This record gives sequence, structure tokens and C-alpha cells, in this order.
Amino acid sequence: MSLSSSRVLIPSPSVSQVAHQISDAVSKGAKVLKGGKRLDGSFMEPTLLAGATTEMLCMKEETFGPLLPVIRSVRAGEATFTVVHVTVNKQMFS
Repeated sequence: MSLSSSRVLIPSPSVSQVAHQISDAVSKGAKVLKGGKRLDGSFMEPTLLAGATTEMLCMKEETFGPLLPVIRSVRAGEATFTVVHVTVNKQMFS
């Protein structure tokens, strides 16, 4: 299953929460690499966000939907990527 053709059924309140977290992250500089769209009813595209920071709601609040924010950190000249607050099915990003 590819991410581009995926949609995930989640509870209606969670769809609104995830959409709000995505909007907040984008307004603070994150980029949506994949997904990010609210679909009909209780469906949401799995979403991959790059450039997340600890100031964004998606990093402060628990997410009950298909949202994967990624923070970039550099230590001793070596880039590492940290994935935080993941509540997605492993197949969504394969």
C-alpha cells in the first residue's frame, strides 16, 4: 500500500485534531511531504511532516491519527533524525 493512495479511518474528533495540528505546524514552518488532507467523513490521509519543532502542537499534544512529525537535530557534525509521537500503522509509510 502506498502512502499516496492511503486513507485512514479515525474518530471524527481526532480528524479535527489532526487537521488542526497539521495547520499549526505548517503555519510555524513545517512542510507536508506526504498526505495532509482531510477526506470525507472520518478519513484522513497519512501525513509526513518535515521540519517540526518542539513549539508545534503536533509535538506537544498526543496525536490520535496518522501524523508523523520529524525533527532534525545535529550533534557533533552528524545529522540525526528523531521521530516523535507516532500513532500510525507501519504499512502507511512503506
